[in-house]
Amino acid sequence: MEPVFFSLGEVSARAAAEAIRYNIAVQDVDWRKAAVDVPGMAPRPVALMGFATDVKALETDVMKSSRYVYETYIGKWVDPADYGRFSVLYFGEKIDGEAKGRNFKRGESEEARAALTRFLDAGGVAIVGGEWCMRQLFGWPDRKNPDRLRGRVVNIPKCIGRMKAAYAKEGKSLGYADDAGNFIVTPEGQEVQKLVDVYAKAFAQVQNIKKAALEGVWDPTPLGEPGHLKHAVRFAGGAPRRSVALEGREKSRHRRASGTGEGLPQTRR
Repeated sequence: MEPVFFSLGEVSARAAAEAIRYNIAVQDVDWRKAAVDVPGMAPRPVALMGFATDVKALETDVMKSSRYVYETYIGKWVDPADYGRFSVLYFGEKIDGEAKGRNFKRGESEEARAALTRFLDAGGVAIVGGEWCMRQLFGWPDRKNPDRLRGRVVNIPKCIGRMKAAYAKEGKSLGYADDAGNFIVTPEGQEVQKLVDVYAKAFAQVQNIKKAALEGVWDPTPLGEPGHLKHAVRFAGGAPRRSVALEGREKSRHRRASGTGEGLPQTRR
């Protein structure tokens, strides 16, 4: 991700400092872990796990805009036996509800670790949103004895839903419309969009995500040479009728203009 430069005239020094830390964090994401291409593998949907705010934000900002086919598991956990049905397993903050306590920690969840290993070996991709979620799933990193399975997972340090919820709690808007009708994106809105772009890039690296068919596509129609555009002189269903209210107002104006006095407002004495 290219660094983003901020002018202190646009944002506060504190916001600029937070942005610098954010850019350093996202640069640590290893995109190569998501770029897995298995020839002949059929496209498969995405599984979204996590708390409602984050899953819904990912649906709106990434899944739907890219036409990805996906299944949501809010507060639930995909059965390890079903991992093979998906191209991507997304784990977002926070793993709660029915999924509370589920993880891939060494010496604690060997069966789940084996299922995730098979999923990754077969060409699947696991994306974990947020540093807290990584600790939930794999525990604290061990520098002396690194977890090789942990190292195969794509970890994005922040969650879209968590960031939006934090700004909303602080009363910070992501954007507003000015007097001219232009939508102005606030510094907070820019931060959210940058994070959305990070997630979009991560999912775009995966080669076998199933996509929904395009609907409502308009076929292009040549208009001809400039200055020679012709409109139909007849309407398919006959000439459109004017509204009764509009006709009434026009008749009233006509009577007043002709001086007949008909249609003039009556004044009580």
